[in-house]
Formats: sequence, C-alpha cells, structure tokens
Amino acid sequence: YLALGVRQSVFLAEEREQVYGLFEKYLIFLKEQNLYDLNMVAYDWQKLVKPKYDFVVVDEVQDLTNTQLFLILKSLKTTGNFVLCGDSNQIVHPNFFSWANVKTMFYNQDGLDNELRILRTNYRNSPQVTDIANKLLKIKNARFGSIDRESTYLVNPISEKEGEVICLPDNAKVKQELNQKTKSSTNFAVVVMTNEDKAEARKLFQTPLLFSVQEAKGLEYENIIWSILYPIKQKNLSKFRKA
Repeated sequence: YLALGVRQSVFLAEEREQVYGLFEKYLIFLKEQNLYDLNMVAYDWQKLVKPKYDFVVVDEVQDLTNTQLFLILKSLKTTGNFVLCGDSNQIVHPNFFSWANVKTMFYNQDGLDNELRILRTNYRNSPQVTDIANKLLKIKNARFGSIDRESTYLVNPISEKEGEVICLPDNAKVKQELNQKTKSSTNFAVVVMTNEDKAEARKLFQTPLLFSVQEAKGLEYENIIWSILYPIKQKNLSKFRKA
C-alpha cells in the first residue's frame, strides 16, 4: 500500500503510513464486533476457492473491486473463460474502478490477458435521454477528466421511441402537482442522490417508488422524477458553465 502510485490512492505518500495504521485498527474493530467487510472476505476466500465453473459472465463489473473480481475468476476451471460487462460511467458504488486497473490485473496474472470490446450503442433509452446523458458526460470529462481512456466515448441511441427531458421550477406548486399525479401511479419513480435524501423527499412525494441512485440501479420505469434536494452553490455554478 505504501508503494502505490499517485493515481492509485487518494492519500499522499507521507499520509499512507498513518492511514494504514487506521486500516489495521479497522480490521480489529470488525473482528471484535463480529462484522464483515465484503472486500476483506473476498481477499480471505481467495485461499479457499476451488475451480468449479466452466464459464463466468460478470455484469456491472464496475461495481466490483479488483479483489472481488479476482476471487470470481479463480473459480474458473479454464483460465480465460469469462466475459466482463460494464460501464465505468455508471459506477454507483465508488471503488476506484477503471478498465486500466482491470487490464493491469490481467497483465500481472498468466492466462487472464483477454480482448476488449467497446460497445457504443444504446438499445434501452430514448434519443432524448441519451442526449442529456452524453452532455452530462462531456461536462464531467471537461471539468474532472475521465476515469480512463476507455471511458471517454459517448453512446449512440437506436431506439425509435420518443422520450422527453423536462426541467421544472423548484417551487411548492410544482412539487404538489407532481405528487398528486404520481402518488398512486406505478409508471413514475422518484430518484434522489443518497439514502439520506429519502427522508426529505418523502415530505414532498407520497409514492412508495422512491429510490436512491444505488437502489435504482437496474430498475426500469416509464417516467423518472429526479429530485435535487440541495441547491447548487452559486460559486460552483460558474465553473460548470465554463466546463
């Protein structure tokens, strides 16, 4: 850990020894409280896993750590018989995932050197929804940079179904109208950023279909209300405009 490169850790080299000390205390805490960290479980089980499967398909691989992924691949009877599917622009569980890190893992392990295929076609969303997603990615990449070279591409929609993206004013009247129209409908879901935001959202929306971003992963509804419960600070607004 102390020898990691500058892009492999959020902590500076001179801070890592102290951070590692905290990590060791964290492991002691887990043991004393009879708790489990899934990443540590995956690491420990690498010594126990036996080849069992002929072929493995891993979907949403961007939400796994390399440790978890390596455990899965060690369960293969034939090294290399696997397909990994994912999109680093759809990460909902922050874990330092990047395709570059995955390829490095393959390079360091015999038999895991596999081919990469980038799919640029979107079959699910309407052109309007895909367009706004592409625009947000452009802003993100301009302002913060992309995760890796494989994550800079935009997607092309082929769906002929028309969609619509509407920005509504943030006022009590609009929220009341939205609530009245959606509280008994199964065609509308409300999505907020985090689980902590759900309590505030329940004050505005009576629908049971209220999800955080992590919970909404993989779900599909005809209509989505994206509720922003905290204002964008004015000092940050100009930065996004420049981006």
